[in-house]
Amino acid sequence: MLGPRQPANLHIERKEGRRESVPLVLRIDTPIEVAYLSAGGILPYVLEQLLANQKGPTPQEESMP
Repeated sequence: MLGPRQPANLHIERKEGRRESVPLVLRIDTPIEVAYLSAGGILPYVLEQLLANQKGPTPQEESMP
């Protein structure tokens, strides 16, 4: 699971076959950035939020002329 400023390892395999690992700190600084990344970007996140918050008319609204 991703988290803000989480440590990670970058694994590199060179053309000649040599392998290296480099320690990194993820530049995901806030929980909302985790949500953006998990959704595939800001636009998909916003669209998911819009769809999740859409509500159909209430029964009272349906009966209004």
